[in-house]
Amino acid sequence: MLNQQEYDLLTAVEDIPDLFRALTPIDKEEIIADFNSLGYNITNISLQKREVSPIMFVKEEGVKKAIPHFALSQGMFRSLAVIVYLQYLISRKKPATIVIDDLCEGLDYERATKLGKLLFNKALKNNIQLIATSNDNFLMEVVDLEYWNVLIREGKKVRGVNAKSNPELFEDFKFTGLSNFDFFSSNYLKTLQK
Repeated sequence: MLNQQEYDLLTAVEDIPDLFRALTPIDKEEIIADFNSLGYNITNISLQKREVSPIMFVKEEGVKKAIPHFALSQGMFRSLAVIVYLQYLISRKKPATIVIDDLCEGLDYERATKLGKLLFNKALKNNIQLIATSNDNFLMEVVDLEYWNVLIREGKKVRGVNAKSNPELFEDFKFTGLSNFDFFSSNYLKTLQK
């Protein structure tokens, strides 16, 4: 449900069709283009009105019938939902925050990488704060370390390590030749715990 008292808060992905309905035709075309940039080949997204909430139908090229949103694969629906929600926020022209747990769950390497790049670039360009968790090393390579916030737990306390709190650590890491994932997975961060 979209809570519009003080701010837009998406509390259920079932509301994605309602958000899609609220968009302009140009926004809808952008969603189709973004979705196709992930490697899908869709020609149309339509809505069927119902008393409760509408159903989105996704028409893929080469498939006879349009597929209702609830019958899409998990990865395909999650991608569509986050792209629709992001486009909705962009259309509102208000700064916003999106929190996504396990960003690319259900997607293969290629689509996960493309989705990560798409979302982070659009969020950066449109003044949207994107907070995403992931344990996919290929997704971690998509996001520049400048935007990372690594959480380190020491007993009951959790602290964030980022480029602002530890600029020398991040600057020195650039010269190691290691990948972004190595920053997280290697012993590099353990130097902070001493």
